[in-house]
Amino acid sequence: HGYIPPLRGEKEISESIGFILDIEGKRIYITSDTICFKNDYKCDILALPVSGHGVVMGVFESAFFAKETGASLVLPIHMDNIVFPVNKNELIKRFEEINLSYKILETGETVET
Repeated sequence: HGYIPPLRGEKEISESIGFILDIEGKRIYITSDTICFKNDYKCDILALPVSGHGVVMGVFESAFFAKETGASLVLPIHMDNIVFPVNKNELIKRFEEINLSYKILETGETVET
């Protein structure tokens, strides 16, 4: 999950595990549920969290993180927490302000590129 302030010292976590898949000439980067951290990965398709709860990126951070990857398609994830719902209007506004191409998938929906 990246840096968690209460776990300072020997318990500190300063890394996160994500996945980069190279499939049929496309690079897909799945960040996992994480906070924003220094990153120089580039990809075509990016799946990243947007819930902003705990140690998970929020809409604001995820938009700029996505822009830095150069992704031609962004798939927001971690939007399923009913206690901490994502404001889709805020997400759409923020992503469109910085010209991100995105798709909000409904449960069971797929996308082909």
